[in-house]
Amino acid sequence: WLTTWALVFPIPLAAAIIIFAGPVMTAFGGDFRSGAAVLAVCAIAQIVNCGAGSVGFLLLMSGNHLSLMKIQAVNAILMVALNVLLVPRLGILGAALGLSTSIVGTNVWCLAEVRKRLHLFPYNRSYAKVVLSAIVTTLALVLQRNFLPHATWRAAGFALPLAYMVFLGAMFVVGFDAEDRMLARLAWSKIWGANNGVSNE
Repeated sequence: WLTTWALVFPIPLAAAIIIFAGPVMTAFGGDFRSGAAVLAVCAIAQIVNCGAGSVGFLLLMSGNHLSLMKIQAVNAILMVALNVLLVPRLGILGAALGLSTSIVGTNVWCLAEVRKRLHLFPYNRSYAKVVLSAIVTTLALVLQRNFLPHATWRAAGFALPLAYMVFLGAMFVVGFDAEDRMLARLAWSKIWGANNGVSNE
């Protein structure tokens, strides 16, 4: 269930970045808007990276380092090959596609190896609520984007807290299980304790 919460925090951020990729890039100047597709592609790859969890470390620490080396070597070769093929045609977007394909391939392959060799698989029915919350969040952000056809980076900044409010609200409506409530209480106690520590100083 820790992998579930590893997705809770990056999904709203990634959704806001993907949907408002163009406005986000304008924060660095109007000329950077053309890099919106690159930002969106890389964000999608990182969601897969977060969703897979620490599968590489599991292989490494369980004595399956040779399998990990093989996976990384094959995907490194794949990334180089895709860059050679795509960069001349698509430029920086081709590089992003090559890198993202390698990231996704590495994580999916490592996940399959963890299940095969260690008989561990992090996904169960509890992930349905994460998927549902992600869909609701995406729809809310798309609606905001449609209401702001000429959105700036400030609108993208507003989209981020909206994404977290909608996502966490959807998770709350769907319902937390016992492990989720325990982790939420632990996180809240840490935050509350840190705030009390600052105020006491």
